[in-house]
Amino acid sequence: MTPSTVCIKAIRICVLAAARFGLAPDELGRRLEFDPAILADPHVRVPHPLFLRAWEQVPALCGDPTFGLAAAELLRDAPFDVVDYVCAQGPTLRHAIERMLRYQRLHHDDAELVLTTTGGEATLMLRLRGTACAPRHFAEYVVATWMLRARALVGPAMTLRRVAFQHGSPADIEPHRRLFAAPLGFHEVASGLSFRAELLDAPVRGGDPSLGALLERHADDLLARLPARDDLIHRVKTHVVRALPGELPALEATAKALATSTRTLQRALQAEGTTYQTLVDEVRRDLSLGYLREAQRTVSEIAFLVGFTEVAAFTRAFRRWTGEVPSAWRQRAGQ
Repeated sequence: MTPSTVCIKAIRICVLAAARFGLAPDELGRRLEFDPAILADPHVRVPHPLFLRAWEQVPALCGDPTFGLAAAELLRDAPFDVVDYVCAQGPTLRHAIERMLRYQRLHHDDAELVLTTTGGEATLMLRLRGTACAPRHFAEYVVATWMLRARALVGPAMTLRRVAFQHGSPADIEPHRRLFAAPLGFHEVASGLSFRAELLDAPVRGGDPSLGALLERHADDLLARLPARDDLIHRVKTHVVRALPGELPALEATAKALATSTRTLQRALQAEGTTYQTLVDEVRRDLSLGYLREAQRTVSEIAFLVGFTEVAAFTRAFRRWTGEVPSAWRQRAGQ
């Protein structure tokens, strides 16, 4: 199995932001156990554990509780790489986001980015596969960067309806309120932001479609050069989704559908840092959240659609996933 890797630029962000606190690249390299010389090569990929250490340890070394937010503002006018350039060529915000999703693996093997549109609201969310919760400051950097870059592309009309984070609430959330100017949620199933769906069709200012096509070909070439990965997690989740509504597929049935043995599937998922039951829960949770945004669906109908025979069992599971009962979550999401 190919180990997960991350573009070196994700580490460079930490290094650049830490420079404000007098932390030199050599010092960070020593602490994090990497050669600072690799920072100069934009094509270097680093192991996922190094990425996690950087985003946990560097903010702590700096002692800045707003490290991720401050990094996003510090680097707001500095294009990250070819993905940023291709996203900036229009014609609409929708195209920009779709390109970001298409090329996200150039940044991170295990980043799971999802755009959903329901009831006039668009939601862009981030999770890291194999990690229970993305590092707090990395998640805050990403979500803040999404907002700042989107606003640069389409103008001040880009306002948010809600911002969510997987991690718990910081002691002081006033910096978050000032930056996002939107309701905040913590301990959520993923980190991301929501905005009016009509903004997806907003034109990108200064976009050049011809340049965009050229940059896409370059990005496609870079993507093709990455080592092939057997995205087992995606295949498992797809099989579970296709089995619903109806009887929830057992581990044995899923293994058979994927042409492998039960034990082999269990070992492979363990190597990815997850379990079959965890993936089933994630599928049911994500489907439930989507269905609850559809006002015409009843809670009992949603329970059936995600494989529960009793509403009470669905309610208990939903409370475990989100900390709320379905009706309370729906009411809050509709605000």
